[in-house]
Amino acid sequence: MAFARVSLGVLVLFQLLPLRGKLKKAFGAFREGKLLVLFGLSLVLNWVFLFTAFDRTTIANAVFVYYLAPVMATLISWRFLGERVSGRRGMLIGMAFGGFLVIALGNGFEVGSETFRE
Repeated sequence: MAFARVSLGVLVLFQLLPLRGKLKKAFGAFREGKLLVLFGLSLVLNWVFLFTAFDRTTIANAVFVYYLAPVMATLISWRFLGERVSGRRGMLIGMAFGGFLVIALGNGFEVGSETFRE
């Protein structure tokens, strides 16, 4: 499933890049191979963990946690990387987290021994 999804994206991308005159620049980025390999491995691990979560818990729980990741990454970057969080951005993060809580509590989201199948 993931392979088909990425393959379709590559096919579309390589159709659009020549139209915008950016194909040569895209291939020039392959000189930075180590970074591209790191990004590729990160994407592979992302999908491996997501599909493993589908296997271990409900799809709803797995997707819920998957989409909570950007909110958590923003909070982690503020705490450990010193990124500035404006009042507006903090309010938006709070609203996003509050929305996740409403969904979680409304659907009976709970983490316990019954949540994860073996």
